[in-house]
Amino acid sequence: MEKTLLHEKGFRATPAKIALLDVLQRAKKPLSIEAIQELLPSSINQATVYRTLHDFHARGIVRHVDLHHGHQHYEIADAKEHHHIMCKKCGKVKDVATCVMQQLQKNVLKQSGFAEINEHTMEFYGVCAVCDKKR
Repeated sequence: MEKTLLHEKGFRATPAKIALLDVLQRAKKPLSIEAIQELLPSSINQATVYRTLHDFHARGIVRHVDLHHGHQHYEIADAKEHHHIMCKKCGKVKDVATCVMQQLQKNVLKQSGFAEINEHTMEFYGVCAVCDKKR
């Protein structure tokens, strides 16, 4: 799977790229570069991770997710549109499959005069049920 995707996007299937893609595909939530680095073999240095994530984002393999931690998180940019909800107490992150953006995008295009919207993000922040019970 990883090799096929890399070739389709114009990349050579190097061990570092395959390992990075595997980590992101197995992740159940968006990961920071530090979290990604911890899951990779120690032979893959941080500069390679940054460069590869940049290249993956440029070619639509990964997307940035801003969880307001002061740094980017990354996840596979699959065809399934979703957003995230994050607990401000414990940091738990869950996917939100409902997307209300289609109508909003139409309104934004009409008001802005832009021709298209290529990408958007929407994240929700709150308190999970477990943390709420602890209050």
